[in-house]
Amino acid sequence: KGQWSYKLKFKPKDKSGNTFYGDFWVSMESHALLLVNMRMNPEANVNLVNRIIIYQEYDHYQEKYWIPVKQKTIIDFAMTKKDKGLGIIGRKTVSYKNFNIDNTETKETFSEKDPEDVRYEELAKADTFWSENRHEKLSKNEQGVYGMVDSIQNIPLFKTIAEIVTIVVNGYKDIGPIKIGPYSKLFTFNDVEGIRLSLGIGTSNKLSKKFQIYGYAGYGFKDKRWKYGGNMQYVFNRYRRSAIGASYFNDATFENRNSEERKTQSLFAGWLRRAIPQKMMYVQEGKVWFQHTWKKGFSNRLAVMHRRLNPVGHDKTRFGGLNLKFLQDNPETGMVDTITQIRSTEMVLKTRFAYKERKISGPFKDFSLGSKYPIVSLDYTLGVKGILQSQFDFHKVRLGIKHWFFTSPVGWIEYEIEVGKIFSAGPLPYLLLEVHPGNEAYFYNKTSLNSMNSFEFVSDFFVHARIEHHWDGFILNRIKFIRNHLKWRLVTAARGSWGILSNKHKNANILNHYDRRIKRSKDRKAPFTEGPFYGGFDKGPFTEVSIGIENIFQFIRVDALWRINYIDNRDAQRFSVRVTLNFSF
Repeated sequence: KGQWSYKLKFKPKDKSGNTFYGDFWVSMESHALLLVNMRMNPEANVNLVNRIIIYQEYDHYQEKYWIPVKQKTIIDFAMTKKDKGLGIIGRKTVSYKNFNIDNTETKETFSEKDPEDVRYEELAKADTFWSENRHEKLSKNEQGVYGMVDSIQNIPLFKTIAEIVTIVVNGYKDIGPIKIGPYSKLFTFNDVEGIRLSLGIGTSNKLSKKFQIYGYAGYGFKDKRWKYGGNMQYVFNRYRRSAIGASYFNDATFENRNSEERKTQSLFAGWLRRAIPQKMMYVQEGKVWFQHTWKKGFSNRLAVMHRRLNPVGHDKTRFGGLNLKFLQDNPETGMVDTITQIRSTEMVLKTRFAYKERKISGPFKDFSLGSKYPIVSLDYTLGVKGILQSQFDFHKVRLGIKHWFFTSPVGWIEYEIEVGKIFSAGPLPYLLLEVHPGNEAYFYNKTSLNSMNSFEFVSDFFVHARIEHHWDGFILNRIKFIRNHLKWRLVTAARGSWGILSNKHKNANILNHYDRRIKRSKDRKAPFTEGPFYGGFDKGPFTEVSIGIENIFQFIRVDALWRINYIDNRDAQRFSVRVTLNFSF
């Protein structure tokens, strides 16, 4: 380029690290980067990828700006590291020319337009446009890709594979304008419903990418009850997400949270559980909501709902069930009423801020790819008494922060912190307080404390914290057999939860505590009729630690967990093993 430059070569210090090797050119005069050409380390522990090639070229425009003029990326995807395996090569080429910098008219145009308002489907161009305007003509091989793609899409084997992948990822089968699913809920089992069969039908994206309607029905052969529900939504703007919707369901669930709060029970909550009381409840919830994104990463969601909670007690389950009784003063009779069912009308305002978040905007849902900055959420819930026979007034505030970052060369770390408070003039049932999320299934759950039992702890002021260190191949790659064949990765984690339970709530829910002096019999034949709660945290924060192996057959993760304290609580496990499906590149 007519200037003296340095050419520097680089290679991995650790041959098994997730790094690159290659070279780059640097200007002797300005020390600016002129060109870089690098490839992924062939020994890197990366799933489904055989090769990554990156080429970038820069130019000194008007002797003032260093700007990119060409970028190329090639990724060779394959199920295995064997070159002869079936795979796909993805190639991306970006080039720039005819730069127009410091142009007043251009600045004024862009100041009046928000890039987030661009509808990308309107930018689609015909093949003739690209043939006339490409900076570089396609090679013969590249031209052949178009015909090859059309041919592959008509091959029966490819259609079958694509259909299976779609069902596994989405859980639904598209049949023209409708979809059927999710298949994961066609057949389930739990202690309350026994065997349950369900079927859901809704509109697919082929019918409309603006509105969606979905409904389902299921039947439990043990409780002999129908469960059903449905939802609908209309999307005003897909990219700057703006939508309105409504939903209703009458179903059996494992948790007390409303549908606007994050779910803490996994898909397999009813399967392969420990032989302890399954705490379930029948829930009816009707809701309308509106969501709007103000700027990229900054959004609000408003929901108004009414729900009824009916815990399923010992008379319908093995080992005890969810026996809940709330003591409430009755000013008319001067007596104390015992309430076993709860009605609550709630308004929820959610605020989410994710600076420079990357996401994929689907027709009806956004899929976050994360951000290099912390993602902050603030939720406010107002409980209103007297509307649709709602029984309680309360305020609930929840603040959450989650983040992940690289710690090269030792993998990456993700953490999450959540703090909240519930305010009320009088006592509230435990089901309207913060029931700390436990996990009684043998499947690992990222959003729960896996060694804590469900409905074991409750608070009106609460703090949750979680940190996981994914070591990638930094440690296990030292073992040659693992590095060359198994590709296992180490993961370590610690979780904690703590809270304060006010006496006014504790006294009104005293019948929901089990008697700590009575130990559950080993044969567990005689069900307990008392409640499941231990109560508040009188011995400090609940903590657990774990060490695990992920990337087993690329999709399986196994964790060994240790419960650090509250070991003497009923049904507590000091040590346990959890399994989950987990994939990452």
